[in-house]
Formats: sequence, C-alpha cells, structure tokens
Amino acid sequence: MGFWRPMFLGFFARWWGHKSAAIKAERSYSTMAIHTRFLLRRDDDEQDCRRTLRQLLEKIKMLEEELKLEREGRLNQQQKKKCHICDNEISDEGSSSGCKFCNDLRRRNQEQHRPIQTPFHSSHPLKLCTDKFQTFICNSCHKLHENINMYFTCEQCDFFMDVKCMVMPQPTWYDEFESVGGKFIQHSTHQHRMPLIKDGAINDDVSCFVCRLKCSGEVCYGCKRCEYFLHESCAQLPPQIYGSSFHNEHPLFFHTSNRAFRSCKSCNKENLIFTYECRQCDCILCGDCASTIPHGVKFDYHEHPLYLHQSTDDDNLMKCDGYDSYCKRPTLNNSEEINGTKSYIFWCAKCDFKVHMLCGLLPKIINYDYHIHSLVLFDLALENEFGEYGCDICKGKRDPRFCAYVCEECNSLLTCIV
Repeated sequence: MGFWRPMFLGFFARWWGHKSAAIKAERSYSTMAIHTRFLLRRDDDEQDCRRTLRQLLEKIKMLEEELKLEREGRLNQQQKKKCHICDNEISDEGSSSGCKFCNDLRRRNQEQHRPIQTPFHSSHPLKLCTDKFQTFICNSCHKLHENINMYFTCEQCDFFMDVKCMVMPQPTWYDEFESVGGKFIQHSTHQHRMPLIKDGAINDDVSCFVCRLKCSGEVCYGCKRCEYFLHESCAQLPPQIYGSSFHNEHPLFFHTSNRAFRSCKSCNKENLIFTYECRQCDCILCGDCASTIPHGVKFDYHEHPLYLHQSTDDDNLMKCDGYDSYCKRPTLNNSEEINGTKSYIFWCAKCDFKVHMLCGLLPKIINYDYHIHSLVLFDLALENEFGEYGCDICKGKRDPRFCAYVCEECNSLLTCIV
C-alpha cells in the first residue's frame, strides 16, 4: 500500500478539488517511480555482470585443468617408449635389451630351456633364441624385424615369430571386425581367424599383404589386432598352380618369405612376402602372374607360343631377339615409335625369347571397330592420297620408316592403333 499511496492521494485530492495537493502528489509519485526503476535496473545489471563473471571464471578454471592434463599427458608420452622386442610401452627406466617382461622371459628361458608348442606351427616346437641378432619377417604378422636378438624360431622349418605375436592371446569378439554374414576364415598365413569385412570398415591406405594393392572398395578379410588384411580373391589362392603361362614346365608352390622381400620376375612387382616359386628352377612369380593364364600367340620365327608382357626392366627389354628388328637399327633406336612401345614385349616362358611388339608380332590383317574395312599391315607405308605422312585417326605425324596399317579400299593410314 505504501508504494501506491501517492497515486491514491492524487486521485483523492482531485476528487476533493485540491489541485495543488494533486500536482504535488503526482510529482512525488513520478520521482519515486523513476528512482525505483533505476534501482531495479541497476540490480539486474549487477546480477548479469556477476553471472557472466562467474561463468567466465568457471571456463577459465576448466581450461586450466584441461591444459594441466594435456601437459601431464605429453610428459607421460615423452617419458614412455616402445620396447623394440615386444612393442609394449616402457618407461625410461627400461633396459636397452627390452622391457621387464622380455627380460623375465629371457631369464626363464635360460633357467629352463623348454621348447614351446603353438597351434600356429604344430609340426615342431619353437625355440626362444636370445644369443644372436637376426633379421627376419614374422610368419604371423609378416612384419620385418631388423637386428633383433630375441625371437622364436623353428630350426627345422626356418619359421620365425616375434615375441609380440607369440604371447598375444586369442582375440575376443570385441577385438574383431564385424563380419559380413558371419563369415570367417582361418588362413594358413596368420594365426588368428579373420572375418570378412564389409566395404568402408577400414582405412583407404590399408593394403593386401599378398598382392600389395589397396583394400578399399573391395571385399577382404582382416585381423583388427594385427592389422593384417587379405583380399577375398587373394585369400583363395591355391597352394599349388600347374600350367602357368609364364612357367608351365614345373608346378609352382605358394611360398611365404621370412628372410627378405621378393620381387616378381614377370611384372617386377617388389616388396612381396607371398609368391609362387618353382622348386626346380629360379622362378618367382606374384600371385597375379602365376594364376593368370593368357592366350599365347604364334610367331613365325619361333617354335613356342609367346605371351604379351609388360616390364620396366630397360636393360632386359633392349635384348630383343627379333630378326632385323627396328630397335637394332641405330637410326630408329631412339625414335618415338620405339620409346612408346618398347615396354611391351612378347616373351617365351620356356626359352626366354623376347621380341618387341613393334619388331615383328603385329598381325598382318586386323579389324578396327571404328573403320568399316579390314586393315592390312605394310612394312613401309608411304604417304596417303594427300601426300602427307600422318595418321588419319589422330592426325598426328608418323615416321614413314615404320610399318603401319593401311586400308586398301579407301587408302587410309592408321598408326595410333598400334
């Protein structure tokens, strides 16, 4: 009632006709109302400022705690190292010969000298070697280890396993990828079973351990714990291949390299762990070349069929065995025609006979999809009807000293189809 008293007095004074009292009462009310609104606004502003300040202080405190935790984490990360034997984290106090676990394992081995059985290599027991350094490729994870003085090996089979793979427990369901249709495989190259992984479940930079090609966009098997992946087609390669086009004299056997990486003698693919090898001669092929059976072509000056082969070994490619070949002529050896086609050769797997595609194995008559007539190969094709030494398809210049396909019906020269 005290707050509304001036208003009541104003109306009361007006009702009685006291104008002076009414004006005084209204002035008193207006002054009091303005003062009250100012006090209320000032209190609200102070509360907002205090609330904002309190929130800022809380954020600053949270940031200080996060920075402290991050600083401690960096210090711990700098202090921790990886054991070069078992790959476990160790502190700076760890010995240069390994972590505490590896040292205890070495000590127990010196006291007991007991061989160890593992289901992954059930034919013979494994021995823990600690007396000499060795460079090897683990037969389970297939990773290269250089100058390691603690590893498991089978001396009869030349089999190696690192300490990490040997002591690793079997993965449980939450350590594995989600399988497609519940499909798993127990491959001979890995100790853990591997589920069939759906596309997009792994990173784009993951590669297959057999063919060394990317796994993205293709169905593959994978071990999540060991980061080991195989294409579904590579995982189904047979243990033996008979009648390979590049080596059909003897059977080829699937081989796992555990000493050093191999290279394919057909396509020159490098850093291979799994290859197909002949046990009677020095023939090493990758899975693609060993399992591919292309159709051979007949060359008039050779008794065996020849197979198209692409290679990057320039020294080997210069040894063309064709008679009177273009590449053997000094004036043509460095021409654009030779340099553009010399990476393709026809090769005999039996006697290592080689001839460049341009030096003798072009078919005499061909049918071109974009020309209505058959094309005939001429050893020396002269100018066309316009007096030009050019290709009628790409309009590019050509060397008239090389063979070209000519249409006898319309007198067209075609060289870019070679």
